[in-house]
Amino acid sequence: MTLPAVALADSVYRVPISGQEYFLLENRSRDPLRTGVTVTTSLNGTTRQQTFTRDVTGFGAYDIAGLAGVVTDVTVPDWSLPGATDPDGTFYDGGLLIWHIDESVITNGLATNSVNANPAHRGVSVIEADGSQDIGQSYGLLSPGSGSEQGTPLDFWFQGNIAPLYKNLFSPSTIPDSRSYLGANTHITIGPFSARGPRMSVTVQQGDADVAPLPGFPKRLGQKLSERGLIFGPVFGSAANGPALFVSTRGPHLPQGQVSDSAFSQPGRLFAWNVSGGRIFPSGAFTGLFAQLEGSQEFTAGPAVADMNGDGAPEVVLPMMDAGTRTYALVVYDTRDKAPADGLADQLFSIPMPGPVTVPPVYGDSLLLAGDAGGRVLIIGRTGGVVDSVMASRDTAGTAGISKLQQAGGFLITAVDGTVTAIVREPNGAHLGADRVLRIGHPIAGAGVTALAGQVPLTAIATSDGYLYLLDNTLAVQPGFPVNTGGTIQSPPAWADIDGDGVRDIVVASGQKLAVYNRRGVLLDGFPVTVRANEPITSSPVVGDIDGDGLPDIAVATGDGVVAAVDRHGSMLRGFPLAAGRGQQTLALFDDNPIRDFGPFSFPTGLAVASSEEGDVSAWSTGPATFVHPVRPWPLYLHDAAHSGIDAAPLGNGPPLSTSFFPKDRAYNWPNPVYNGKTFIRYYVGDNASVKVRIFDIAGDLVAELNGQGVGGLDNEIAWDVSSVQSGVYLARIEATGGSATAVQIVKIAVVK
Repeated sequence: MTLPAVALADSVYRVPISGQEYFLLENRSRDPLRTGVTVTTSLNGTTRQQTFTRDVTGFGAYDIAGLAGVVTDVTVPDWSLPGATDPDGTFYDGGLLIWHIDESVITNGLATNSVNANPAHRGVSVIEADGSQDIGQSYGLLSPGSGSEQGTPLDFWFQGNIAPLYKNLFSPSTIPDSRSYLGANTHITIGPFSARGPRMSVTVQQGDADVAPLPGFPKRLGQKLSERGLIFGPVFGSAANGPALFVSTRGPHLPQGQVSDSAFSQPGRLFAWNVSGGRIFPSGAFTGLFAQLEGSQEFTAGPAVADMNGDGAPEVVLPMMDAGTRTYALVVYDTRDKAPADGLADQLFSIPMPGPVTVPPVYGDSLLLAGDAGGRVLIIGRTGGVVDSVMASRDTAGTAGISKLQQAGGFLITAVDGTVTAIVREPNGAHLGADRVLRIGHPIAGAGVTALAGQVPLTAIATSDGYLYLLDNTLAVQPGFPVNTGGTIQSPPAWADIDGDGVRDIVVASGQKLAVYNRRGVLLDGFPVTVRANEPITSSPVVGDIDGDGLPDIAVATGDGVVAAVDRHGSMLRGFPLAAGRGQQTLALFDDNPIRDFGPFSFPTGLAVASSEEGDVSAWSTGPATFVHPVRPWPLYLHDAAHSGIDAAPLGNGPPLSTSFFPKDRAYNWPNPVYNGKTFIRYYVGDNASVKVRIFDIAGDLVAELNGQGVGGLDNEIAWDVSSVQSGVYLARIEATGGSATAVQIVKIAVVK
């Protein structure tokens, strides 16, 4: 890039980090024409002009004692920027400035004049090239930083900057670094910088071998997004459309009769981009606008994408409300732009709803299900006709979520009040057996998710107060559950074989932590992982091979816009965390543009996140391309674009965690030492076994006896409550008895009170 001095051409370059955070680059030269500066002053009615070609005693960036009277004109105002003339005659006349901008801080602080009140997170900040952020500080006279509070000539970026830490490069690993305000890796490298001058050059690199932003991202949509189900893809439509990422924006969401002229007053909109960040329809808008409502109409949840009518092209279904008339409906769009082509998807039909739909609709087995805020779920056929309805709860509590069950025509409906209902319907909506109901007594966070765990279909349900339930197809709670995850849960869990043993595990975001449990309710090794202290995870987890090593990874996002990805052992992936927008997020893993290389296709990995608070969408390419289709066990919110919430595909038998019946290295307790509450005695058995744990104090007296079962091929646990014992060292004798073997292991437990 070539940057002329702003006095010659008022040019500023923007390098995006996320939708509202970015860097600005500009060339600020104190003497761009190399003609010096002429200052006009007026004193006692006498006008005087003085011309300076260098900083001299009595005139410079910090000293204007040589001027007398009132300054009435300056030919080069930028001369007042930090600068100097060295004793050897070197004239420090500016260079490139890098500004760090966070528009969310500006928006929140503008009215109270507090945009830059927090020195650690300013809305507008100069990135000082010398590595010390001095501007705006208050140093004492004897402090080493004294005199730098207004900036110095070494705060500019240029070849030849003599600051000790200066490397003529601005990157995630330099001082200062190009990380986001929250410490996320922006993968932005700026430099090397040319010498100071009226025109300077610099190289800007967005992305590296680990992570790179997809072309055209981040997208700024100008509206807040609906709170859940924001982004789903790729959806393989007709040949004309190809795979796409779909995002819906909520719209005005104003009280009846209220009018706003803000950017958020536009009606609800649906956006779609191909995986190169471009528009879907050749005649469509460059913004990616795919469909738009009218007037006071708004979308109230995210889109579901599926081929409802069997014509080979998917349809997009979104819930809508008219804020003016207080009417509600599902609208169904064709993903093709039929004649006359206007660059927008055609609306096929709409389906009236009794109330606002606040969770994404679900399509499966020729039926479309949508639940409203009053707890009524409509069952809709292919042609849009309502064939039946179900109440999600007894007291009209809102629908929390809808998902599919393994049985054909089976659906699971969860209500906010803790009611779980399993229904089975024929393709025409007719009943197949009685509905099953379970009331778990905790508020439910989203839909239940189902998968084959071993050979048995099981459903995981998370509650907003932190409990994780596991149910079989009769809605019976499974042994080891419910599990108290210890934090608030905002989104449904996911299923994936994380440890590679051939049995799916449950991935759940709880508070600030990401946890993975096996189907006995036992945490996998390396979990839980604290993603970001004091900031909750607001996205549902997605699972897939993110770094290209052929193994599953887990990605989540926090409310302040940090996107983290960890491997199967809980370690952060190289190049993460990333920076995205704030609020409630939805993540999606997808195949980046397939690249044809010597015949077969290669598949780079794509990761996208839509952020509700700021209304933006970020997307990256991560990891190297592979020549086999990447592992994607749970790539989207509720698994797929139809929101089925189910993965019923059989898994191949993975290698067992151990080939021994009772391996000693997998028998231990945690936490150890135990400071209060409980400790969990963990053990692995190769086959189903009965387990007895006898706990003795150091004198050999029996303190407690615990009994449990061991499921073969899994880690199992028994909890010991230490509230009634004193501090000391205890010995736990774990005896496992299976069909053909018995084994014993001694575990030493320290209790500290």
